[in-house]
Amino acid sequence: MSTRLILALLLALTVLVNMITPTTTHAQSVESDTDGDTGTAPSSDVRYDDTGLSTLRTSSYTDIGLALFSAQSQADIDQLSTLFDAARATQPATRSQSRNIHLGAQLTRAITGETNYRKVLPKNALNTIVRKGDILLRRTGMDGCLLWDIIPLCKYWARVYEHAGIYYGKDRHGIFQVYESTNVGGVQFKNIGTWQQRGQYIGIHRARSLSTTTLSNTLDKIIKRYGHLVTPYNYNFIDKQTDRALYCSQLAWKYFQAMGVDIDSNSPIYAQWLIGQYGGSIGSYVGQHAVAPDEIGLSSALTRLYAGWN
Repeated sequence: MSTRLILALLLALTVLVNMITPTTTHAQSVESDTDGDTGTAPSSDVRYDDTGLSTLRTSSYTDIGLALFSAQSQADIDQLSTLFDAARATQPATRSQSRNIHLGAQLTRAITGETNYRKVLPKNALNTIVRKGDILLRRTGMDGCLLWDIIPLCKYWARVYEHAGIYYGKDRHGIFQVYESTNVGGVQFKNIGTWQQRGQYIGIHRARSLSTTTLSNTLDKIIKRYGHLVTPYNYNFIDKQTDRALYCSQLAWKYFQAMGVDIDSNSPIYAQWLIGQYGGSIGSYVGQHAVAPDEIGLSSALTRLYAGWN
């Protein structure tokens, strides 16, 4: 039996024990809901090597959660998500259900301008309305996050949108393209048709104060920097600073960062939603250190042109 399998079995047994006798420390970490709290950094009991998770000497709900949000590979996510879901089931509720529902509806309205996902995009909007440098945000299905296989972890951090891309326009072959990053291939060009499928809710956002020339020239530089199918996908959601690997909204954030604009809103309402979902230690830390598509959707540096179904 492999060492990794033995480790996984031992960890699962530990979590089951904690499900029967949850510790006071766990309850305190989840009940924390302090304004301005930056959360708890990932524990030294969680270690990664070049191949992924190597050591997890903890059964703490908070430590497992932060390990999940800082995963290094899909294998890490597969292992840690199971442990996290089991540990989360033992935690006391951080807020009343009605308050969480209200907060979620408030967040959805702030991002999309509606709460029930009823709007429809204008016909051919992604071929006629958008222009080079616009940010596209995507939700798949009414419940969202149907593309877990290419957008890892989205069910944990996506209230509205699980994916982001940068509209490029026509390539040299006359095909409309989006520059994005997915779990399949990393940073790459994708045909606009992948954003025009039935059952997709799309947000179109545009820079408020940058010229079309600046947006176009900077995007060309970003493409030269990260390439096509060269820069791998970044599984570590809370490491938005790295250039070695990029997730979807991190790529969009890097693009605007190159123009001196920060589109990571670090929105208090998004952070409060995360805290309502996972408690202060996890919610605050993830909200502060990651850049989610929803946070981009809340950025004051962008204006929402449209949000609706294809």
